[in-house]
Amino acid sequence: MQFDAVLPPIRLKEIPQLAKEAERSGRKREAVNISVTALVVSEDTEREFARSQLAFYASTPTYRPVMDLHGWGEVADQLRQLSRRGQWNEMADWINDEMMETFATVAPREKMAEALQERYTGLADRITLYLPFIPGERDPFWQAMVRDMKASR
Repeated sequence: MQFDAVLPPIRLKEIPQLAKEAERSGRKREAVNISVTALVVSEDTEREFARSQLAFYASTPTYRPVMDLHGWGEVADQLRQLSRRGQWNEMADWINDEMMETFATVAPREKMAEALQERYTGLADRITLYLPFIPGERDPFWQAMVRDMKASR
């Protein structure tokens, strides 16, 4: 699994700064919860959903520096042009597997909890999956994720 290049700077710079600011206000770092919304891919339908989401975010000027960090600035520019022309259906095609694995946690369902723990331990206190949740649909998936996340702590 390739780890997002944005995460190491967050670990090295932002987390220590957060700890310093918490201490300055009379709190410990542990008193401040960091929540991450993680884009995850464990099956083909999730892969397509993730591609469309990544394409949308990458098309916005705010995310251009993140794409630049990975050498994908020109892809961001192309996605921006497609969005301006309303060509939403073509945008996902610009997100390749390397981009997917950089910005999403990609793993089989039975290894997802382990992959999330590996990626976000020391960074996040709480993880929310960026997946549609519809009560009654995919209950075995959600039950297994809860069980596996508890077991991998």
